Amino acid sequence: MNKRVLISGGGIAGLALGIFLHRSGWDPLVIERDAAVRQEGYIVDLFGTGWDMVERLGILDRLKQVRYP
Repeated sequence: MNKRVLISGGGIAGLALGIFLHRSGWDPLVIERDAAVRQEGYIVDLFGTGWDMVERLGILDRLKQVRYP
């Protein structure tokens, strides 16, 4: 079965969903309205299951390296 999905929005939620679905065997396509990728970011605060999710995505160690104290 061809599992394809369109994700509207290239923010943190859309990109995380794309990664998660890709690893689960889906073929995600993330679209974004902005003309270019932003050169700066925002501070993201994680609570409870947010930490579980970044661990499942395999990026927990990297986030700990670049986190704001």
